[in-house]
Amino acid sequence: MKAVYNPRTFSKQVPIMDKPRNQNWRTRITLTVTLLLAMALQVGVAADREVISENLIHLQDDGKSYLLHRTHAY
Repeated sequence: MKAVYNPRTFSKQVPIMDKPRNQNWRTRITLTVTLLLAMALQVGVAADREVISENLIHLQDDGKSYLLHRTHAY
């Protein structure tokens, strides 16, 4: 459809329905899944260490694994 001239704003306005839709939704989903997978792998690798950083502590008790923030560990 053609743009409509609006005499109040002295501009052409394209109706909302005529704007092209976002067609790269597959790319967005793929990138989101990849990002979440990378974050999960980082957490998995980091959980093998005793002290992950200054603020995170990894505890193992009775076969259970806990990842605690230092403020909750005391």
